[in-house]
Amino acid sequence: MLLPLQRLVDLYMHYISASLLAAAHLCSHQYIVIEQNASSISEDPGFLRRQMTALIVHIFLASIVGFLLDVQNNVGRMLLAMYSLPVVIRLSGFPVSTLMLIHNFASAFMILQTMYYVIIYIPSLFDYLKSVYSTVNNEAELYGWFVIFVTVWNRVFVPVHLLWFWLIQLVAQIYQYTVVTHHPIMREEWYLVILTCISSICNSPISLAGTCVALAYVSYMILSLSKLYLQGCNAFVNDNVMHSGWTEGLTMALLAVQTGLIELKMPRRTAVMSIILFIVLSSLIQSIFEITEPIMLALSASHNKSIHKHVRTLLLCIFLFVFPLYMTYMLCLVFQIDFWMLVVMSSCVMTSVQVLGLFIIYVLFIYDAWRTEAWDSLDDIVYYARSITRVLEFVVAVFVVGAGLRESVVGEWSWINSSILLIHCYFNVWQRLQSGWKSFLLRREAVRKIESLPDATQEQLDAYNDICVICYTDMKSARITACRHFFHANCLRKWLYVQDNCPMCHGSISVKTVDQANLSADAERVE
Repeated sequence: MLLPLQRLVDLYMHYISASLLAAAHLCSHQYIVIEQNASSISEDPGFLRRQMTALIVHIFLASIVGFLLDVQNNVGRMLLAMYSLPVVIRLSGFPVSTLMLIHNFASAFMILQTMYYVIIYIPSLFDYLKSVYSTVNNEAELYGWFVIFVTVWNRVFVPVHLLWFWLIQLVAQIYQYTVVTHHPIMREEWYLVILTCISSICNSPISLAGTCVALAYVSYMILSLSKLYLQGCNAFVNDNVMHSGWTEGLTMALLAVQTGLIELKMPRRTAVMSIILFIVLSSLIQSIFEITEPIMLALSASHNKSIHKHVRTLLLCIFLFVFPLYMTYMLCLVFQIDFWMLVVMSSCVMTSVQVLGLFIIYVLFIYDAWRTEAWDSLDDIVYYARSITRVLEFVVAVFVVGAGLRESVVGEWSWINSSILLIHCYFNVWQRLQSGWKSFLLRREAVRKIESLPDATQEQLDAYNDICVICYTDMKSARITACRHFFHANCLRKWLYVQDNCPMCHGSISVKTVDQANLSADAERVE
């Protein structure tokens, strides 16, 4: 796994040479069996042809081994043809009973010759292993063991091997259901046939790993097509590693382990597999939304006039809004509503809510682009729209948590459901609540600071006669900081969301500092 290309070629040459020598051993043994069962030389018309064929085969195998091992002298090449010695003895007129003894002698000689060859190369082998060990240690100190693991993983092409293994298994399973057993499932719809075949081959850890890898490749293909649809040829510039499909594959693996998928019997395994695929599909739709959101906001904020790009993005948003709702409706029809189903449906509903919020912000930005004057209250409206979206997401998450707690208390309790409930509470409830509250406090603090700043009078604006350094536009109104700098109120408020310093001199814009500055200004006016 760590050999350079030239050493790797040498290694495979030795593998092939060992296989050819083993083939020569088997050919020699089979030759002796044939000779023992054959007639006498005078009564066997094919004797000479048989001997010449065996001799040519052994000489050919020895020549190939000599070429692969780069044997230069003729004596070494002749020694590689030791398995032709029984043929030579037979042609010399010796009885058949001596052929097995000569064959054993040739085998012992080849074993000794191989041991001698290995002993000669042991010092160089240890030197190379020592250099490899030193190289691996140096790489581990520089980049870490995880980078080495990923390098070896990519070098061995484990995912590709698992993918081909899974594809061969799937084709064999379809052939068995279609031709061999004539399974009744073949009379159903095509997607039920594929789902049943996929579930049938998930009966071992290796086949499950192959299924997860295949799902990761399919997810990556769908995500790549989505990027290509939205951005065209620039889709894969600065690509996001989180959208590589492995998130969906890992989700599939975790859910399969938690549900004990490979231990289930058919057709129950098919039912569990369908639920897992629904969860993975909801995760895939969320990934597509994460790809679409920045592109749609960039189109609206940059005032892009390409109608074709806007239409493509809007069509994908409509799909992302409608399809999760349709999937939720189908889940309600097909499956009984339990905690797992609520997790899947909540994920789908949240995606639709996020798409709706994104569309509202997109419309607001487009409307702002059509206006001839700046829209001062745009930031507030966008904040309220996003807040409503976050509140709806939070309500859905709390509803799922309540249903999960009710099922844990009233229904059947399990470690898996409890662990999923705890994870859901932490990520979808606690973190959402913490993030929303933090955003609210930052905004309230920024508004309080802005309101504590004095408004610039018209005389001060005329005397200042400059632009706002944040948005680079003329100032018809402004706020004055404690350090006597002029900014638009909305621009300064957005700046304060990020940091509590003046954009010009990096002085503090805390409320205490502003109050002190106002008192000083009042004292100066009194004097």
